[in-house]
Amino acid sequence: MVTERLHAWADVHTGTSKLPANIIYYRDGVSAGHYPKVKEEELKAIHAAYAAVRKSKHLSPQPLNLTAVIVTKRHHTRFYPTKDGDKDKWGNNNCIPGTCVDKLVTSPYYQEFYLQSHSGIKGTARPTHYFVLENKIPGLTLEALRDLTHSISYSYVRSMTPVSYVSPTYYADRLCERGRLYIRKFIVGDDLAFKQQLDSHRSTVQARLRSAKKAKSDSLQSQKGDKSAEEKLKEMEDRNALKEEMKKWVFDKVKAEFYRAKEGAGKGGGDPGDVGDGNPWGRELGKTMFWM
Repeated sequence: MVTERLHAWADVHTGTSKLPANIIYYRDGVSAGHYPKVKEEELKAIHAAYAAVRKSKHLSPQPLNLTAVIVTKRHHTRFYPTKDGDKDKWGNNNCIPGTCVDKLVTSPYYQEFYLQSHSGIKGTARPTHYFVLENKIPGLTLEALRDLTHSISYSYVRSMTPVSYVSPTYYADRLCERGRLYIRKFIVGDDLAFKQQLDSHRSTVQARLRSAKKAKSDSLQSQKGDKSAEEKLKEMEDRNALKEEMKKWVFDKVKAEFYRAKEGAGKGGGDPGDVGDGNPWGRELGKTMFWM
């Protein structure tokens, strides 16, 4: 995904033939227990993709200045104004848009803050928690990042007012909803043809595992007729093997379905031999917020 976006950037900035030196990465949908995984896998992948694209465009090696921010709304923290003059105009006893808290209830060891960028028109406004995993952009202080994040919250195209969390993650969330529509039958499970394929493949895998188990049954069978520890271990291994093989089979089907328009998707016409850009929609649509 990063490679695709960097090439798209380079296609627009043809005059300079350069890639961005700074990237801010807002990451939604991550619990605190997965912060290390994002840092070890996703951030390394972003740096690797940046280096690879620079090399492919014959640009000199240059480290990427990456700032990665985790965006979370699933928490129970709320803030309330203590003075009437600090209340939002809607009369719900909410704080005004732009309220930021980065002391006392935040960690003294990490860069993080709560920002209520939207106006609580109805009910209690929930601030968004922003946790900075990495900040390598020169001069981007926590205060500057806070102000930038608040400003970007005003750029969501569906609203004339600021939204509750930063617009890029809002777009990503909507795009995931759109993506699920392309693979609906794999999620909902109401497609009879796919269910029959799934059951058939599961039966084939189970038969193969039973056959392999039967070949070893004589050596594993205990004299008392009870299952030995080795037999129980083998059964557990077979269950795990079935689960992993079925998962791989389904993911391969999902990938094939999602990218079935890859060939012939260019120019949105689906002409024979016309290669698309790898997405299940026309090339022109791929350059805009088509899902809006």
